[in-house]
Amino acid sequence: METQLFITLAGIHLLALMSPGPDFALMLTKATGPRATAVAAAAGISAAILVHTLLSLSGISLLIQSSPALFTLVKVAGSLYLGWMGISMIRAGMTPSAATTDDPAPAAEISGGSGFMQGFYTNMLNPKALVFFLTLFSSLVSVDAGWGDKLIICIIMFGLSFAWFGLLAFGLTSGGLHTWLKRKACWLNNLSGILFVVVAISILANLLYY
Repeated sequence: METQLFITLAGIHLLALMSPGPDFALMLTKATGPRATAVAAAAGISAAILVHTLLSLSGISLLIQSSPALFTLVKVAGSLYLGWMGISMIRAGMTPSAATTDDPAPAAEISGGSGFMQGFYTNMLNPKALVFFLTLFSSLVSVDAGWGDKLIICIIMFGLSFAWFGLLAFGLTSGGLHTWLKRKACWLNNLSGILFVVVAISILANLLYY
């Protein structure tokens, strides 16, 4: 039964990883810079997914969602961060040098630490990610599951995440594709920025609606 559960979780998570969203958009923008930055962003996203997994399996995510005030705070913080990231991307895309230089990103943005933290916060502060993992684990993982099984689940979630985003990091920063992405950095920043802003607005709109 555990093996079937692990396979089911891995399949659902892999499909979710491959779906377009803020994480994928961030990887595209980071791929216009050095490979190390893209890999660091992949590690940051994967680390956030691991934290979401731990929070869900330990019941903390359920407590957050069960508290209207706390969940509202998470949504507001997440939407503000995603909106700020989106505006920053759009501003970067409007910089003329971004479309013409081989190293369009400012030095402060291309460090590994910066890439890791942007990847981490982009996923960690997305309320939709919290709800997704909470729903996934509450539906499939028994409350009586042992910590051995939970440890295996954490390894699967982190391993698949880093494998997928790491593959993207290496693939997008290889050969002619990397050169093409660098030339299209302006457009990628603008499109990714718009996506981040739309997601931020949708979170706030949902908050106001309810």
